Amino acid sequence: TFEELRSLQKRLSASEQQSLSENIPVWIKAAKSIGGNRVVTADLGSLDSVEPLRTIASQIRAEIGAEAVVIAHANVSDKPAILIATGEAARGRGVKAGALVKLASGILGGGGGGKDDMAQGGGTDFNAVPSALEAIEKELA
Repeated sequence: TFEELRSLQKRLSASEQQSLSENIPVWIKAAKSIGGNRVVTADLGSLDSVEPLRTIASQIRAEIGAEAVVIAHANVSDKPAILIATGEAARGRGVKAGALVKLASGILGGGGGGKDDMAQGGGTDFNAVPSALEAIEKELA
């Protein structure tokens, strides 16, 4: 039935979320210091929705604190998606998630935007993901 399918989807989603959350310490350990910010890039692999991007980015930002700039990206429904979350001190230095997402999404062949603290976008060109990530880091330097 529909209810059983819905229940199964929720359980799968929770399981996926937990397995992604287990990678948080690894992503944080690989953080780079760029322009006074602690920049964490998290590749979440293939996802069914952008929701895990938001959840994981929020968890990482909460763990790192005010200097955080979290760049979470994934393959969502066969398209590259990106979400950026920023901490208070990073925003105080002029780091705006919406502007960074707009920059990256343009490189990915799509669009996006949002607020200074969190924004998301995406595109169509998987091959451009490394270039988009590099452009974000250059912008932060």
